[in-house]
Amino acid sequence: MQIWLCQRPKGNKRMHQRKARAHQLPKSLFFCGLAAFAIALLWPTQRPEASVAEWGNYVGAKRCQVCHQEAYDIWAKGPHARALMNLTGQQKQDFRCRQCHTMLADAPMEHLRGIQCESCHGPGRYYAESYIMQDEELRKELYFKEIDEESCLYCHQGNQTGFKPWNYKEKLEKIRHW
Repeated sequence: MQIWLCQRPKGNKRMHQRKARAHQLPKSLFFCGLAAFAIALLWPTQRPEASVAEWGNYVGAKRCQVCHQEAYDIWAKGPHARALMNLTGQQKQDFRCRQCHTMLADAPMEHLRGIQCESCHGPGRYYAESYIMQDEELRKELYFKEIDEESCLYCHQGNQTGFKPWNYKEKLEKIRHW
């Protein structure tokens, strides 16, 4: 058996072509992997859509209204309640737009559409009961999320189409509901 490296093997032209392709395969795989890695680094981070199984974990803003009427009223008059309405027909179909303009874009239940309390505070099924909301430690254990600048910057990062950089503290005061 003869081992060859980068030299033309003895034999017919067809055998030479097969061996040449096999010799190039590792390079091709390397460059494909490198390209995939580069694309993954450059692809914008996306908030995962809730799966069908998770839809049941969301209760909707009307459920929050039962105990938080004042917060609900502020939300209902604010920009988050109308975020989905600001999109054009084609934008409403674009995942990149839907991921920030609605809580569960693909949910069939109308009461779960738009940016609602749970878009920021997490699915309410586990913490919506009043005795849980009154117990800060229990509330946190049951997936209630406190809002911080990083939470807001997920959508308001200033580099998406149509966004202008904004001041977190200033904007927070405009939607303050606690």
